[in-house]
Amino acid sequence: MPNNQFKNAFIYEESDDPCMYDDQYTLKANKNIYIQVSDKYIVNKWVEKEEASYHIGEFDTLKEAMIKAIKENDDDTNTSH
Repeated sequence: MPNNQFKNAFIYEESDDPCMYDDQYTLKANKNIYIQVSDKYIVNKWVEKEEASYHIGEFDTLKEAMIKAIKENDDDTNTSH
């Protein structure tokens, strides 16, 4: 289980239809970055102007996925200035 530092940075969203959709963790600082909970933890990023979701990475642990999602947001923040 990830430590609270990482877990507090995300909102856990349980699927209301597990046969169709996976649970996910959405990054509070950037709701376009989320972790899909499947047999692995998959980091995705929604790009509104392209109306597309991009695969950022796939991880064995939730903690690794959370670190990648936070880093992806930090990289976006640093390049947007």
